[in-house]
Amino acid sequence: MITDLYPEENNLEMTTLAYPGQIEIHLTGFSISSFKQAENKILKVSRLIRDRLKEHVFSVSGEKLEEVLGKLLSRDHSTLATAESCTGGLLGHRITNVPGSSDYFLQGVQVYSNAAKIKLLGISEALIETQGAVSQKVSENMAEKIREKAQSSYGLAITGIAGPGGGTKEKPVGLVYTSLAWENGVKTDKNLFSGNREIIKFRSSQKALDMLRMFLIKQD
Repeated sequence: MITDLYPEENNLEMTTLAYPGQIEIHLTGFSISSFKQAENKILKVSRLIRDRLKEHVFSVSGEKLEEVLGKLLSRDHSTLATAESCTGGLLGHRITNVPGSSDYFLQGVQVYSNAAKIKLLGISEALIETQGAVSQKVSENMAEKIREKAQSSYGLAITGIAGPGGGTKEKPVGLVYTSLAWENGVKTDKNLFSGNREIIKFRSSQKALDMLRMFLIKQD
């Protein structure tokens, strides 16, 4: 997708590092007469890569996704609340690892069990019984309910099956619903993540962070 942007004669080396939920691209200039010349070549190719990958590039300075999202929320004077099931608080943990997150992160709840979803969020027991806790309807309801309770600009919700047990043919391990609620609507993405329990949880939190990031940049 991007190999044509850095031919060998440009004296550039590219290293690609793949992680769960993201890819890092490192550019290195070598055998060039001056530091400034190397820097200019790296910046040129970096711009070409950003132009090619567009909104899929979330940082060019090594920032974590949660840091980038925090800056966007602060810029817009927006607030966020989260409701998590299969991630068990990982999403909130990552958000609050960012210094200054108290300016935009209002509240997070871990509603791991069906009883917690009903008691803490007010999810309909009938909805859980008919749709299942891992479903689009329940995920959307979680996002809407936490936003209402926290009176936040946005509500993010995650429900899924992290494994290794608990999966079925209809709802296998790795199935995750991520929902984003805002004043005028709600949207949901359905994903089937691979990996062990820890990786599925991380990918789920990564998806939620990027879902809101993409929504915010499209509002520009």
